[in-house]
Amino acid sequence: MDVDLIIGFTGLCLARCVDDGEWYMGDRGEPGEPIFCWSSYGADLGAAIDGL
Repeated sequence: MDVDLIIGFTGLCLARCVDDGEWYMGDRGEPGEPIFCWSSYGADLGAAIDGL
């Protein structure tokens, strides 16, 4: 998945997908490693942050 923005929160991160504009929650071990996403929160950043 291509992302245009990643916001990190102590081990978890939100990544915005270029194709659909939705925010996906995931985690990564270290900066530069792949993000393993498991949930989409739609295009609303506020809803995605609330989901953390």
